[in-house]
Amino acid sequence: MTSLFSLKLSSNQFSGFIPDDIGNLTLLSFIDVSANLLQGTIPNSICLITYLSSLKLATNQFSGYIPFCIGNLNLLHEIDITSNNLTGLIPNSMCLLTKLSSLKLVSNQFTGSFPDCIGSLTQLSFIDTTTNNLGGTIPHSICQLTSLTYFKLTSNQISGFIPDCFANLTNLAFIFLNVNELEGVIPESLGLLPKLNSLLLTSNHLSGTIPPTLGSLTTLSHLKLSYNKLSGTVPNSFQNLTNLKICDLSNNHLSGEISFLSDMKSLLRLDLSNNAFNGTLPQTLANLMSLQYLNLSKTSLCGGCFMNSMISSCDLSDVPFECNCNATLCGVSCVSNLI
Repeated sequence: MTSLFSLKLSSNQFSGFIPDDIGNLTLLSFIDVSANLLQGTIPNSICLITYLSSLKLATNQFSGYIPFCIGNLNLLHEIDITSNNLTGLIPNSMCLLTKLSSLKLVSNQFTGSFPDCIGSLTQLSFIDTTTNNLGGTIPHSICQLTSLTYFKLTSNQISGFIPDCFANLTNLAFIFLNVNELEGVIPESLGLLPKLNSLLLTSNHLSGTIPPTLGSLTTLSHLKLSYNKLSGTVPNSFQNLTNLKICDLSNNHLSGEISFLSDMKSLLRLDLSNNAFNGTLPQTLANLMSLQYLNLSKTSLCGGCFMNSMISSCDLSDVPFECNCNATLCGVSCVSNLI
């Protein structure tokens, strides 16, 4: 067994602990015991397996801390310890894992903040720490990770500002910073990310206006800025977001007319509710033939009816109409509380 190169025991019902003598398997390069019923701590002896390149312990019941000695595993390129009961800090020793490309710490109970030295992990392309108790700010050293494509910190307690230096991360395709304690403005530099597909900043304390530079994100598919304190108008540059499928700007303090929709032919879901939008409902809504969900409730919009039979879920409550709407509006009746 000491010559074993790969150990894959995922998706079984193994229980108990990882034995300390796993450290004797010094030639192992791949460990995957995901989706079992394993418990206890991650043994320090795992740090003796210096050829290890992939460590997958996801969906078990491991507790305790990430061993500080994990920094000895300098060939590691993948760590997945999602869905366990791990606690404590992200150890600074992780910054020694210079070959690491994927870090998944989802659904644990980690506290503290990201170590400032994370910028040394220049091969990192994937970070996901969703649903932990991480606090502190996003370290500026994150902007040294020029290979980063996926950055998800959803449902933590991250505070402070979104670093303006995100413009350096030109490979970023997915940014999920929703459900945190972020404040300040949305940096204009986010509009300089040519590959950005998804930008989710929902449920923070962001204020100021939506930067017009976001209209340059022609690859953007998902944009969610709801439940913040954003004000001002939606930039006219949003007309350029022709690949946008999900647009949620609800529950802010946005105002002005919604004249930016005309070329959003790919739009599936549009939620502008609970804002101060005014002016007339644009007839271009009738031309958005991919649109399935529309929520314009609790705004100051008004105007005549439009017909779009593709919409299956529609809330136009508290929107005054100037005509006697019929059942063809939105594919359903246009009376209030339609959802």
